[in-house]
Amino acid sequence: STPGGATPAAPALPAKPLALKAAKGAKGVPASLTCTGAALSSCSLTVTPPKGARSVRVDILRGAKVIASGSSSKAKAGTGKRRAIRLSAKGALAAGKHTVRLTIVTAKGKTLRQTATFTA
Repeated sequence: STPGGATPAAPALPAKPLALKAAKGAKGVPASLTCTGAALSSCSLTVTPPKGARSVRVDILRGAKVIASGSSSKAKAGTGKRRAIRLSAKGALAAGKHTVRLTIVTAKGKTLRQTATFTA
């Protein structure tokens, strides 16, 4: 048992919107992860993809394993408008460090990556 009789807290998703950042020196797009409940399926990523983008995909990883993901259809990816991408859970949320990874394929075929981390 834990000292003091406290029960370990269940892994929790970030309560505040989590902003995703591009790698140093890379151009980023406004993107943030918001979770409304305790389940991974309650999360959505709000992103403004660049005009003409071919695809937008978001994954939540724990280590190398994808535990939730979502993507925007090709028709809706490149409108240049802000959109929310709903995530569907592929595994259970476990305690530990998680990475949110956003991958956007631009009109010219370049891949933009943005990430954020949180500890559940």
